[in-house]
This record gives sequence, C-alpha cells and structure tokens, in this order.
Amino acid sequence: TSPPYVPATFAIDVPTLSSAQIAIGETETISVNVTNNGDVKGNFDVYLLIAKDNGNLEPQDTKTVTLDPRTSQVVTFTVIENTAGKYIASINSKHNITFTVK
Repeated sequence: TSPPYVPATFAIDVPTLSSAQIAIGETETISVNVTNNGDVKGNFDVYLLIAKDNGNLEPQDTKTVTLDPRTSQVVTFTVIENTAGKYIASINSKHNITFTVK
C-alpha cells in the first residue's frame, strides 16, 4: 500500500507593503506569499481586510490561487485610500500590518 498523502494545506507568510506611508490617492501595494505544503493540488482564497483608525476590519478584495503540491505564489493587492489616517491591513485575519495615509 502507498503511504497516505497530505491534503492541500496552505500557509500564509507575513505580508509586505510597498510603503509604510503614502499620500492621499496614491497606491499601496500589499503582497503576501502563499504556500501549499500538501501533497495534492488545491485552491485557496486569499482575503484582504482593511481597517481605518482602529475600526473593524472590512473585506476589500479576494483572490483565489491554485497551487500544485509544495509550491508557492505571491498574491498582490492594490489599495487606494482617499482619507488620511492610520490603516491596518490583514490577510485572512492574520498578520496585521499598518500603513499611514497623509
């Protein structure tokens, strides 16, 4: 008999920002590496959530990635904020990172 396989199991690295501070109307790019640590191909939904000035995290965008076993892919989101303040970005409600809009 063959050994049991590990189903698609996904890991999310800490996201990175294009800049810690942007001007109103400028683009912020948020990138995150997603890895399939399993033995089979699988799909994974990557959610970007944003909160302003310690408010509630609100869904902003979703991207679905399909990864072969033991592979990774960088997922990139772009955000334009038109109000000054401190923002928290979160990927799948994990690894919060902050940026400022001035």
